[in-house]
Amino acid sequence: MLSRLGVIGDVHCESETLGRVLDALETMNVDAVLCVGDLVDGPGDADTTLDMLEARGVQCVAGNHERWFLDSEQRSLENATATINETSRAFVQALPKTRRYATANGNALLCHGVGDDDEAWLLPDTRGY
Repeated sequence: MLSRLGVIGDVHCESETLGRVLDALETMNVDAVLCVGDLVDGPGDADTTLDMLEARGVQCVAGNHERWFLDSEQRSLENATATINETSRAFVQALPKTRRYATANGNALLCHGVGDDDEAWLLPDTRGY
């Protein structure tokens, strides 16, 4: 059962920043580091970013940018990831849309948007979830 979580998201190939954040989280006695996706499509190197997440055991889900990358959609975006190596591609392809966890405060759902919808938003006035 998890009690202390480090949660990150929208990494967008920012491997240098990601490294600093993961180093800081290592000092915070967290049970796990979770990532809500959007790993690719950014100004840095996607392969370095994905390798770091995998090597550090970060538990990730896919965001809309991973879906767009794999489906060759939205590739005209600024800093869109054009190619990644086969190891990185396998990592991205294996990412689930959601992950569930038992925590000290009840069940938790890790996702990018809302459940399986990676582009849904919850706003302060959103009701029903």
